[in-house]
Amino acid sequence: MEKIIFHLDEQVERAIAEGLRRRNINVTTTPEAELLGVTDKEQLAFAIAQQRVIFTQDNVVFATLMQLSSQTTQNQA
Repeated sequence: MEKIIFHLDEQVERAIAEGLRRRNINVTTTPEAELLGVTDKEQLAFAIAQQRVIFTQDNVVFATLMQLSSQTTQNQA
């Protein structure tokens, strides 16, 4: 069974990534991936390319990512 791997955006505290890693969960963060200040679309592209679930605490980003994800899915069909 494959494990879920995560990408935490810049709104998420570093301590959350550290806690997940202590539990052997594969996590990247926006600063570590050198994605600070990039667009939501670029964040989504990174996550898709890495097959990661995006974790965010920003409702606006979440709504934007949902729209972009929907558009990406429709374009692939």
